[in-house]
Amino acid sequence: MGIRILIPRPRRRTGGVRTGRLLWIAAGAAVWGLAYSIFGASGLVGVYRTEAEVERLEQQVAAAQAVNESLAERVEALRSDPMEVERAARERLGLVKEGDKVYLLPTLPSEDASGSAVPPSSEGEVDSGPVRRPQ
Repeated sequence: MGIRILIPRPRRRTGGVRTGRLLWIAAGAAVWGLAYSIFGASGLVGVYRTEAEVERLEQQVAAAQAVNESLAERVEALRSDPMEVERAARERLGLVKEGDKVYLLPTLPSEDASGSAVPPSSEGEVDSGPVRRPQ
């Protein structure tokens, strides 16, 4: 039998302060990363906001396209149809053809900002508005 010499080896720590601190740092970084991915500018909340903004802008574009189409139809009608030009002039400028009957209604007294009634322009005279007759 021989002689055995046992040399004590240093024990390795399987935990301790250093490993615990690293675990807490890793857990904190994971929680921060999760929160940032949900609430950050490019996270889930930001994506939902962006999608809502895109939908709103698409609705505005659709409404603007509808207005553009109606205006393009109106322009085409004014370019090609003389009756449409006449109708537009009558509406906008208040023009009247010879032989047309024009009914002028008296204006009613209205209230101004102070709350008092504003009297008609002059006694017996009717405010006719922008009615013109061709000469």
